[in-house]
Amino acid sequence: MKFDKNSTQTPVEGTTPLSVSSKYLEYKVAVLMAGPIRYAPLVIKRLESVLDGLNFEIFALIWKEDLGNKRRDRDNLADIDLVLAHPKVSACITAVPLPEEFYSSTVGIETGSNSSINATMGMFYSMSALYRYIEQLPNRKTFTHALRIRTDCLIITNSFVSMLDFCSGTLTVSKNPFIPSAWLSDHLTFGTWEDFGKLWAHNAIEDIYFFYKQGGRNPEQTLAMIARRRARQIRIQPRLMRFIDYHIIYYPVKDHDPAWINLALKNFGVDSLFNDPSAFVDKEESEHLHQRLIKSRNKPDRNMSLLYRIAARLPDRVKVYMRKIYKKWSLSR
Repeated sequence: MKFDKNSTQTPVEGTTPLSVSSKYLEYKVAVLMAGPIRYAPLVIKRLESVLDGLNFEIFALIWKEDLGNKRRDRDNLADIDLVLAHPKVSACITAVPLPEEFYSSTVGIETGSNSSINATMGMFYSMSALYRYIEQLPNRKTFTHALRIRTDCLIITNSFVSMLDFCSGTLTVSKNPFIPSAWLSDHLTFGTWEDFGKLWAHNAIEDIYFFYKQGGRNPEQTLAMIARRRARQIRIQPRLMRFIDYHIIYYPVKDHDPAWINLALKNFGVDSLFNDPSAFVDKEESEHLHQRLIKSRNKPDRNMSLLYRIAARLPDRVKVYMRKIYKKWSLSR
């Protein structure tokens, strides 16, 4: 894994917002969307706008329940009909999430983040399952690239396609200021089909367990470890910046969200924000917040990461204690 820390948001020559250049016509993108239903229909509608002119199909895995600690105000499984009816959706799989207790005898239920164990395992499993499903399709070889997106992810920028690197040997990923730069955000991932698979495809659930344990029981740290182990020659480009290019939508809103997002959600609602983010966006505020969070979080993140690695070598009872401290700290952010 090679991190490109100097990667910028420079548009590819010849592209314009909401209009894809003819140079992309040779590509076909498989969009892998997974999670509880949340805002899935709105995510799809927004993708249809920002990927306009790009050949793509959506493959979704929707959990029938949201068992995590990040539930939204909108979690109506009836919205699945809107997903199924969309012409860009080629497949939509629904599944019942496993309870936390299921993992007690395999990987354990303790986590090194503020995500529950079943939510984290569900994320890794759903991406791998969708990837393997597409691999079995008769038209698999028509897909040149893959994009991972969550069911609560808003693409803010209209120049989304121009920020993606279509070259082999690279992965365009999201940049989340709440995690250390050495970790890998799981919000968005884009790359060639083969490169994408090195990060997200697994042969068995035991492989996910292994990386999760080695990765400090933290999803972003686990993803970074997978990249180091299986994608060493791939250049990781964290171009897509949270608050600026995309955002994970929480409603009710989070205290750390930019003021313009809070105002848009409170005064106009989720639908209006997804329909036209440009009507509300305050890029200057978002950029300032992004940089401020990076500066304020880097030092404590490094300290906590170091403590966590030290704890991994200690007896189990000490590990459990350190994980509780880490989780309490994460929830306070």
